Amino acid sequence: MHIVIVNHYLSHRDQPGLQRHYNLTQNRRNTLEYSILSASYNHYSKKQIGCDDLGNNFYIFKTRFEYTRNNWRRLLNWLEFSWRLIFSRRTYTIFNKADVVIGSSPHLFAAFSALIISRTLKKKFIFEIRDIYPLTMIKHGVSKFHPLVLVMSAVEYILLRSSHGVIYAPTYTDSYLKKYNLKAPYIHLPTPVIELDLKLDSEFEFDNKSSYIAYAGSLTKTYCLDLLLEALSLIEDGTIKLLIIGDGPERKNLEVTSHNLGLEKAVFFLGYLAPSKAHAILINCDVLYSSVRSSDLYEFGTNISKMREYFLLGRYVLSLSDFDDDLVRLSGYGRAVKNYTPTFLSKEIKKVLSIPPEQRNTIGLKARNWIRKNYNSEVLNQKLIEFCRSIL
Repeated sequence: MHIVIVNHYLSHRDQPGLQRHYNLTQNRRNTLEYSILSASYNHYSKKQIGCDDLGNNFYIFKTRFEYTRNNWRRLLNWLEFSWRLIFSRRTYTIFNKADVVIGSSPHLFAAFSALIISRTLKKKFIFEIRDIYPLTMIKHGVSKFHPLVLVMSAVEYILLRSSHGVIYAPTYTDSYLKKYNLKAPYIHLPTPVIELDLKLDSEFEFDNKSSYIAYAGSLTKTYCLDLLLEALSLIEDGTIKLLIIGDGPERKNLEVTSHNLGLEKAVFFLGYLAPSKAHAILINCDVLYSSVRSSDLYEFGTNISKMREYFLLGRYVLSLSDFDDDLVRLSGYGRAVKNYTPTFLSKEIKKVLSIPPEQRNTIGLKARNWIRKNYNSEVLNQKLIEFCRSIL
């Protein structure tokens, strides 16, 4: 069976971002053939990529509208990629090989282009939801009457009503889909994990006398790292160090906050690192930290990639969130808390660091085994195969 996937934001294992479809292709026992179409401008590294960066069966379409913020240039980048899909002969050549075409969100225009081409060539089409648009935009404060929201709402309706099947990654999206009374079948297919490349040595010099907490991911308000800095400032212990790996619009504000709180010697902003280099640092830390600001945005579940990587690294995880499908809550391995106050969080940090290292390591290894079992690429590939066959 040959599946063509249209995914505007494609990353492989040594690039930042969502590696969902790359991971699907890496199953050694894979009986599927893939062709994956993506844009050249990487949303996360803010760099242009080429086919050589990804390998065979990955097709990159040049997008010239680069952006660093969520502004009109990002919208033009969406539209440019979607337009190039429809008007490129190469797209039709690739689609002709397909048994099934999957058009993936988060934004909807690329999936809509994939639907149009699939209809033209009489191919079966599956709409994949990795992020619920335009609901996500509305939850972030954009008016539901904004012209872009209205257009995307119409596109979403067409995609859902015209698809032969729907795949969703956020855990509880089925509750959202019920209002559409879909005739097409739908299935929950979380992002599979593949083993991490841990051959590199850490480029960060660790102090054996210190305890290290690390965060890896985007630096945005969503992940409320200002709260973590405030909590750290309340701990009168000069041996606790915080490593922040990643970049984003909040980096400068966080650096100012760190300075104002007197944390210059305790907090290290390492910037964006290739995943393999980041993993080499994270695996040497005592506790890995994740936090997501309280929001009804997550009422239909989450699809947070960094937590899966934390688990694969086999380290103890401290998570601050209030949603049910937090992987720490689901697995029971690590510490998940809901109290969003610096005082409470500072106590939790001291509590987890007081756990004997051997006990923390044992819990981390159990988390690794859990994620391997429940997000196994072979199992999820088989589920995808069966779902595709069901609509043929």
